Amino acid sequence: MLTQVEESLLKKTSKTAILKAVAAVITDDGLSLSMGELAEKAGVGRATLYRYFPNRNQLLESIRDMALEEISDVITKTAASNLKTREALAQISRSILNKAELGVLFIREKVVMDQPLIERLLLSPIDQLFIEAQNDKVITSSVKPRTLTTYFLGLLRTGSLLVVQEDSSPEEAAADIINLIFHGLGQPGS
Repeated sequence: MLTQVEESLLKKTSKTAILKAVAAVITDDGLSLSMGELAEKAGVGRATLYRYFPNRNQLLESIRDMALEEISDVITKTAASNLKTREALAQISRSILNKAELGVLFIREKVVMDQPLIERLLLSPIDQLFIEAQNDKVITSSVKPRTLTTYFLGLLRTGSLLVVQEDSSPEEAAADIINLIFHGLGQPGS
């Protein structure tokens, strides 16, 4: 017989596995599928899917939260690794762009973003990277860190669209974004 802690851990593990399977299906097939079709393609029983996620909105919000947590983990590890700002932002860019299909899906489906969660997991840690870069005189201090973060995320949103349209790979889009941030649009030497 399982203890309450073991049962809770098993349930959380099952829920995470279901979310990852459904997210993969959505990434490949889009959201035109019914909940039943999503369950079938993800290899999950329909009743099981509904037990964890009673409706499509809760499912999408849970996938959103999972993706944000994964990106946050990359940001946290990157910040702790003492990488130079350029490489840290490149790693974050690749992490986000490798989830481009989900990001575009969230935009298209108008999935509500939890602002306190976004602030805690994305905005504040990225602000901190820009603050450190400004303190190290790696980038200009004439632009507020939050403004740099907003531009950075805007470039990532556009990069995600390019990746989904297959006009760019995640690696190419990340490299372009980093070059724009650190070198702007001017010609070298001008």
